[in-house]
Amino acid sequence: MKAICIILLIIFLLLVTTFLYAIYNKNLNNPSYDLTLPYLLQEDKQFTTSNLKGSPYIIHIFASWCITCKEEHKVWLEIAQKNIVDIYGISYLDIKNNVIAWLQENGNPYKIVAADYSGKTGSAFGVTGVPETFVFDKYGKVILHISGNITLEIWENQILNLLKK
Repeated sequence: MKAICIILLIIFLLLVTTFLYAIYNKNLNNPSYDLTLPYLLQEDKQFTTSNLKGSPYIIHIFASWCITCKEEHKVWLEIAQKNIVDIYGISYLDIKNNVIAWLQENGNPYKIVAADYSGKTGSAFGVTGVPETFVFDKYGKVILHISGNITLEIWENQILNLLKK
């Protein structure tokens, strides 16, 4: 009887783990990352992810209040100077004037900065916090999702290698 209970417990834990893994990774390689947000600086314009297909691109989700985002910002500036891939920023759950001031003070590595005041990105991309980075192929499919800060080592060993394929 004890052995049966242990086997059932193991099966249950495997099922729960598989289910949670599937939920956590539900967006990876999902072609529907369609999201429309206002531009940070021109709110009458709309940033739409469905218009980005055709060449690889990166969407970086950040916030001016995020300490890790501040630490990695210099890396994004350096990556942007190389002009290898378009980098789009989404300010997440932030205050417009704070983001503008922060980018003016620290530099803007993004081709376009969209503003997500309500957390729409969280449901469309499965964002759980900031920073998060999504690397897309030319078809608009996610080929890499990184939660946490980006370093030059991550750029060179993971992201750049994928972009070269």
